[in-house]
Amino acid sequence: MFRPNLLLRVGSSLVGLLLLSQCGHFGLGGGKPAAHESEAVVQARDSVVTGNYDTAAVDFFAQVATELSRQAEAETPPVPENQQYVQQISKESLGYIDKALAKTTDPLATALLNARKGEMLLVQKDFTAADVVIRKGIELCPCAVTVEPMLRSLKLRDQAGEAAKWCKDARAHVCARADVAKLCMVCASYGADACDSPEDKDMLADKARLRVEAADAEQRRGTSTDPTVLLDAVASMPIVNLCPRSVNLFFGKELGGPGLVTSIDGKEKMTKRLQLHSKVWIVDAQGKAVSSIIVKNEFPAITINASGNGFE
Repeated sequence: MFRPNLLLRVGSSLVGLLLLSQCGHFGLGGGKPAAHESEAVVQARDSVVTGNYDTAAVDFFAQVATELSRQAEAETPPVPENQQYVQQISKESLGYIDKALAKTTDPLATALLNARKGEMLLVQKDFTAADVVIRKGIELCPCAVTVEPMLRSLKLRDQAGEAAKWCKDARAHVCARADVAKLCMVCASYGADACDSPEDKDMLADKARLRVEAADAEQRRGTSTDPTVLLDAVASMPIVNLCPRSVNLFFGKELGGPGLVTSIDGKEKMTKRLQLHSKVWIVDAQGKAVSSIIVKNEFPAITINASGNGFE
């Protein structure tokens, strides 16, 4: 049975976890897990297998694969090993999704899995097959998760002008369990205003107000704010390493909790989407904390000092 609460908990841990150095390789070809495969991928795969292709676990693995594909897509110049690995991991994800689809009868779960399958088929550049499953997902439940693959497909095919039509239709028929605010934000990121009614504008203004109030409360208390209060707010954050050597990092709310250990090379810079009020930790070779910093939207960048043992 599909468990939406589990999906939300698992999904919320994704943002900021698949963090890879711009000059590093995150996979190898050949149909085997990469020698330096990220812990996020390993954990996601283990969850799928041990959970007997549980819908939420498969959905999370597909999210991991999607994030990796977008990182690889943004690389300039492209890293051949990463491009090859993304193709491999998307094929693996498709296999898991098909097994999960064969087990579920929940319409919402079916809709979300078809959306994830569409994303993976887009990675494979199989636009025809992607269109079929994406449309099926939208028909079952128009929402942010199911509509975004269609918007992405339109962008990849240079048909972004049709995004407004899909967004408007999704907003008019949004399924009861869908988050309208997320649909509005997803559409806006593709240049389509799907939420232009006075009611929608008021709703979005209320969401923005809650974020500001939560941030103000956090600043007064000097503590981190619960990410659920911040409504899953994320920010693109430059991470700069002034240290001449590689530094190990952990991204997550609490050390030892959901997150990922990765590294940034000496004198390197990378930009990552991080959940606001989560933490970036510097860790030693044994994974023990050396220093940490709370991610805040007002930061121009997160800068590791020249000694590699703290933040500036």
